[in-house]
This record gives sequence, C-alpha cells and structure tokens, in this order.
Amino acid sequence: MINENLLYNIALTQVSGISHKLVKQLLARYPSATDIFNERRDVLRTLEGLSKEKADNIKQYNDFKTIEAQIDFAVKHNIDIRFYTDDAYAYRLLECANHPLFYFCKGDTDLNTKRVISIVGTRANSEYGQWMTEKLVADLKSYSPVVISGMAYGIDTICHKASVKNNLLTVGVLAHGLDSIYPPENRILAKQMLESGGALLTEYFTNSKPERFNFPNRNRIVAGISDATIVIETNEKGGSMITAELAYSYKRGLLAVPGRVNDNKSSGCLKLIAANKAKVITGAADIANLLKWKRNGQSGKEEAVQSSLFMELDNDETLIYNLLKNHEQLQIDALYHLCPITKPEIANALLTMEIKNMIKRMPGMIYKLNN
Repeated sequence: MINENLLYNIALTQVSGISHKLVKQLLARYPSATDIFNERRDVLRTLEGLSKEKADNIKQYNDFKTIEAQIDFAVKHNIDIRFYTDDAYAYRLLECANHPLFYFCKGDTDLNTKRVISIVGTRANSEYGQWMTEKLVADLKSYSPVVISGMAYGIDTICHKASVKNNLLTVGVLAHGLDSIYPPENRILAKQMLESGGALLTEYFTNSKPERFNFPNRNRIVAGISDATIVIETNEKGGSMITAELAYSYKRGLLAVPGRVNDNKSSGCLKLIAANKAKVITGAADIANLLKWKRNGQSGKEEAVQSSLFMELDNDETLIYNLLKNHEQLQIDALYHLCPITKPEIANALLTMEIKNMIKRMPGMIYKLNN
C-alpha cells in the first residue's frame, strides 16, 4: 500500500513553479502535503508566495502515477525514500540551504553516524594519486568513518574499492537513478559496497540518465553530507573543485593533499591550499587531528593535545610538520626536495617552528620534531 503522506510530499516538489523554499514554507503552514493539495483554490491563492498561477498548478497537478511508480520501485528493491522532514534524513545535509528535499538510499549505512568524510579527486588520476588514496583509506580504518564519494572513474572508484577492502562503510552518491550504475564498469563494485554494509544514494528518479548537469547537483550532496571533504588530486577546473568550493561554502572541513608544483593533477589542490581554503594533509592522522578524532581505544586527552598543536600551524608549517612526523628527521636538502613550496618559504616556516619550539635543529641542518 502506498504511503500517502510520502506520495504527496514528493508530488509537491514536482509541481511546476513551486520552489525549494516555497515547499518548505507550505509544509511549515500545513500539517501535511495532502492538506495542501486538498486546500481550496481560492485559499491557496491568498497564501504568501503563491501566485494565482502557482496555486492553479498545485490544484491541476495530475502526475501522481509517476510518483507511485517511484515508491513502488523503492519498496520492491528495498530502497528508503527520505524526505527532509524525516528523522532519518542526513542531518548534515539538512544544514545546507540547497539540500535535496528528498533522496533515495539503498543500503543500511547510518548517515547520521559520528564520523563521515568525503573523498574526491580527478578521474584521470596518477599512480601517486592511487597510492595516496589507497594508503589514506587504509590508515583511516583505525578511526572507522563512513567514506563518501561519487562512484566516478579515477579517485572516486579507488576510494570506494579501498574502503571495501579495509572494511569501511562507503556510500556512493549517484547523478542518476538507482535502476542503473554509471559508469557500468562499477556495477560489481556497487554490489560489493552494498554487501559490505555500504549504500548508494541519489536524488534522481529511476530512468534518470547521468546527464552532464546532474553532476554539480550530485557534488553538493557529496560536500554537504560529511564533516569534511578531502581532495586527493585535481586540476584547477572540474567536479572536484566544485565539490571543494561547496564544502568550503558550507563551512565544512576542506582538506587537500599537496603535490608537485609542476604537476597539473595537483594544481587544484595547491590552489585551494594557497587560498587558505584547504588545510594541508599528508595522512590519516592529519585528518583525525583536524576533526578531533581519536583512534579506536585511544584516550581523548592525547587527541586534544595533538589537535591543538596542529591547529596552530599555517599551511607551510603543517606540511613540514607532517613530513617530519612521517620521516622522524630530515636534512634540509631532503625538505627542499619533498616540499612543494619554495626554499625561502621552507626556511621561513622552519624558523617560525623553531621559535614556537615545535622542531629542533641538529648538526648538519637536520630537523626533527621537538617531542
């Protein structure tokens, strides 16, 4: 039996001329969408925001069978339809002004769990991008986050595969309906994600194709549904940069992996870092520090100290801090080689960190963290 309230809720979002904002205004005024459709035409015309034409569009709407078909498909295939007024709706999304009014979700992943991150990047990744994504996800296993990405070629696919391999719940946000998987090469991956407790999510009806204009809409969900977005590799244009800018606009964590300054695949990451929009990360521990996570079984006191230290560093200092943390100690020439910043910038950061008593300089221009 069709859920009448859900049927009318979705139908209201499909009425011509009824905007996202107007749907919310109407549902704040009436007990249910059913009451709105049953309201007298002359009363609707008197409501704020409803012109005569819009009121008539509500009364004349007659495509309920399309909505019924969507609900029937969802019931048949164990798909949840979550309207923005539902308790199970992802609360992080709800904090974003342009969140979808409803979405379809197949799978049991709790999107309101404590730790949710998004990982994005170029479709044409490098070997380094693949290595970095796989290592990052593997190391995140200690923190057990839900990992969100967009099921696209490249970094997205690598991220989902690595999550399945490391027993992390992973959610793919689609730019089309749940009756298909795009790219088709990821059908087996999608099945593996679901079988391992992950999920697939979309705001699009069945039979919706992966049209070009759907992807920016998909990206706002990827950015809004998580605590932070991590950009692995990207040039200065494309979907990953759109997602990054959205995450920044939502005041979510925005983190980026630095790369060589002459590598086009890292130019977007470096641009975000240079604009002070993204924090530099080189590993899972950096993410945990920034988001104030602790490892499974780790004490909160140690985590708080690490987070406090990390937040005191600017991007150049953070990059050097991470390198020294991963290598224990480095000679100045090695720092020049590994850091994607200029020698004067490195020297300035080292001096500042010495003054802060964060690093120690030893004979031979060797640097290490001052533990």
